[in-house]
Amino acid sequence: MSNLSRVLLPSALTALALSLGCTSTSPTMSSGIHGGVLVAGTSTNDSGSAIPGVWANGTWVPLALPAGMDSGTVGGMASDGDDLYVAGGVSASGVGPVVAGRPAPLNGIGLFDSVPGYWLNGAWASLPLGLATSGTVNSVVVSGDDVYIGGDCYFPGGVQTPGYWMNGAWTGLPVGAAVAAVATSLVVSGTDVYVGGLLRGADQTTYIPGYWENGLWNPLEPLAMVQNQVNAIAVSGANVYVAGFSMDSFGENTYPGCWTNRTWAALPFPSLTGYNFGTVTGLFLSGSDVYAAGYCSDSGIAYTPGYWKNGIWHGLVSGPGAAYSSQTGSIFVSGTDVYVTGICSSTPGSGFFPAQPGYWKNGIWTALPALDSTQVSRLAAGGSIIVR
Repeated sequence: MSNLSRVLLPSALTALALSLGCTSTSPTMSSGIHGGVLVAGTSTNDSGSAIPGVWANGTWVPLALPAGMDSGTVGGMASDGDDLYVAGGVSASGVGPVVAGRPAPLNGIGLFDSVPGYWLNGAWASLPLGLATSGTVNSVVVSGDDVYIGGDCYFPGGVQTPGYWMNGAWTGLPVGAAVAAVATSLVVSGTDVYVGGLLRGADQTTYIPGYWENGLWNPLEPLAMVQNQVNAIAVSGANVYVAGFSMDSFGENTYPGCWTNRTWAALPFPSLTGYNFGTVTGLFLSGSDVYAAGYCSDSGIAYTPGYWKNGIWHGLVSGPGAAYSSQTGSIFVSGTDVYVTGICSSTPGSGFFPAQPGYWKNGIWTALPALDSTQVSRLAAGGSIIVR
């Protein structure tokens, strides 16, 4: 079994430190929480700061921020045995990636002042930047004794370099003649490291999807070299699955889809008429079944959430009801149960502000509490849910 972040299921989860003024009734991971549904993300407080944390069986458990930092992001979560890893970044005065766990924009130089790192059982550890000035994190993988964290580093002069940290050591990935590049997802299979990403050509308008396999770039053929995106990557045996979206050459329709062994296949919209945009946000492989979470739109404003199982669409009700619009995050399958994370809003035209975090289990929506219901909460795209 493989999935977007190759998350390993926990046998026990250890202490997650509490901070930021949480009350004594808020649990820590050492107070008896050893499984259930764990969802990683951020919730914005009444001061406007995005606070990283984990919803453990529906209860919010914040992650401690290092001294001098007042906000953070979450890019992924994984567990191996007794240890829980939550990868992300921290920053001061609200500076940092606006959308936690989402790919950094290719024109994002100067927008970030984030220190990359991870929380191991609630204790923060920064990742080395070397000559870089800042970095972002979008995924974490535990494979044997090794911990891989994918992301991007930002160097003086506006150089954005995709790559990953293995046990704290940075490996930058080659981008050739591209003027910008971003790593969006990471998976490990045996000794092979796969990083999904995107290059932007020197003409500033060409967007090339692809992935690095052990540092070697593999371009993927899109519908057209315009708007394309890679959001998820998964590996099973000799098969490599890369998912996201691709826009047609007319610039009229953006199709959700998946490249399997570098061959593109569009996934169907919820209906044959009306829809003109869709994207895949998460992948999960279970036996011979391929699950892809995503959402589609017929207006550019309201989004219809769901998932595809082996290419067949399964629609999800947008949060509390049809009046809401929802975006999906990651997907997790446990036995016959299908979990999909997401955010919903009754005012999608305002950029999902405010947004209610939650998840669907077999199509039933469970809302997760936010620090401030008038603010935005985000779920990590890279492995934001673990179920035990």
